[in-house]
Formats: sequence, C-alpha cells, structure tokens
Amino acid sequence: MTSPNTRRLRVQIQHQAPLVALGMRVTLSQHFDMELLEGRAATADAPPQLVVADHARGMALAAERHQATGVRPRLLIVSTACRGLEVQAALEAGVEGYVSLRCPPEELVFGLRQLASGVRHYCAESTMQMADALFNSPLTPREREVLALVARGLSNRSMAQQLGLSAETVKRHMTTILDKLHASSRTQALSLALQRGLIPSAVAAQAERAYL
Repeated sequence: MTSPNTRRLRVQIQHQAPLVALGMRVTLSQHFDMELLEGRAATADAPPQLVVADHARGMALAAERHQATGVRPRLLIVSTACRGLEVQAALEAGVEGYVSLRCPPEELVFGLRQLASGVRHYCAESTMQMADALFNSPLTPREREVLALVARGLSNRSMAQQLGLSAETVKRHMTTILDKLHASSRTQALSLALQRGLIPSAVAAQAERAYL
C-alpha cells in the first residue's frame, strides 16, 4: 500500500456510465496517492492532472486540449469495447492511456501512475485489437465504407447512388466482403466486423440497432 505521505495525484472521473464511474471511484479511493476531484467547478484552483473518461468523452477532451492553454491533464480512456479503429484514433489524438473495462481494477491504478510519470499506458487488449485492425484487416477502405452503409440498412441501389458507383460494383464489393470475412450473410459480416473492431463505434451502434 502507498504511504499517506506520498504526493497525491489529482484525478477526475468523467466517464458517462454512472455504474462504471462509481466503481472507479471506489477503486481509486482505496489508494492514498489518488485524490479524487468532484465536479469541474471544484477544480479551478487545483486542476486535475489525470482525467479518466469513456471513449466518446475522452476523444472530445483530447480535441479540446489542442485549443487549451496552461495545464493540460493527461487522459486515460476506459472503454467497454476496445475496438481496433477506436484505439488507433485515440492514439493518434494524443490520448495517453487506454484500458478495457474487462481489465482488473489494478490495471486502472497502474495506468494512472504510468501516465503521471510521463509514460503512456495501453492495456494488452487495446494494443492487440489495434494491431489486428491495422495489420490484419482484410477489408480495404472502400469495403469498410460499403459495410458502414450496410449497417445503416441501405440497399445495394442506395449505396451505389451514395458512393457514385454502379449497383453491380457495389454487389461485387459486398460479395468480396462476405468472402474475406468468411460470412454467409450481411448480418454475419457485420457481426464479425464488430468483433474484430473493423468498423467505428458509431457505425457499430447503427448495426446493433438495425441487425443484432
């Protein structure tokens, strides 16, 4: 256990899932070197050094940091689903840490301490998912674009109009997608793409509402 005399790290939790946020507060409150800051107004004089957020909020904060002046807190995202493309986007946006909700509580504490010392921390699951999406994705950018439109429920004809392609070309893309993912239907292709993190979360949400 850390000594009470250790310099405390100012941590603010901005995760949008209440139960997840509560669990993180309980976990961090057990460590003497973690000082939890409640509410944005309360941090005016002592801004947070570290901010823990969900993916959407973390990406928004990362974008805000580019315009901010003065002290800029380091960001750690705790995600319910470490999709490869999302992890890559976070890394490119400058997010210092990424942890899966499936990680043990100790991973959150360790990650925050790593960030405080100036070291990035991406959990094993997030790095594996990102590597899979970067190096093992069987889909071309155009095929991912077609799959994103499938998630919106568009027909081949509608996709052709939106992409400026012929219906036959879209059909060939769809056949290729099914072959590459070893899927027998559009629904199965979407499900496999979701599992491997080959499509962004916004598209994933549309797919889950429409098909899964």
